Amino acid sequence: MEIGDFFLFRSRNVNEHPFVVISMPDLDAERVVIVSLTSYDKFYHEIEKDGSCVLQEGDHAWIHHQTCVSYRDAKIVTHALLDQLESDGAIVKLTPVSDDLLTRILEGAQQTDELPGKCRKVLEDQDLIED
Repeated sequence: MEIGDFFLFRSRNVNEHPFVVISMPDLDAERVVIVSLTSYDKFYHEIEKDGSCVLQEGDHAWIHHQTCVSYRDAKIVTHALLDQLESDGAIVKLTPVSDDLLTRILEGAQQTDELPGKCRKVLEDQDLIED
């Protein structure tokens, strides 16, 4: 896996949302930051969704309606785990995000208050966002 890779879990029971790798696994294989994408409705029940990076149809082949990056659900995983999941067929890689879209996702990560501190630290350490 590389920065910008876009993937889905094969089993919807695991997670139905797509994920994007937003850190550089080649720089830190033990701390790879992934974010999920979800449908964007400003309010979902009582939960206000983060509008720091809203995507539209055409931003990626998989996106067919207004979608947002769920920074609050960002996770740190290992590169080895992602490779193992891919080898086992548990995740399916799709077309990576464009450089432009990756830039927008990282700009959103810089702006949001929702990104967990440990994820923010990885992105700062890799000079992908400012501290």
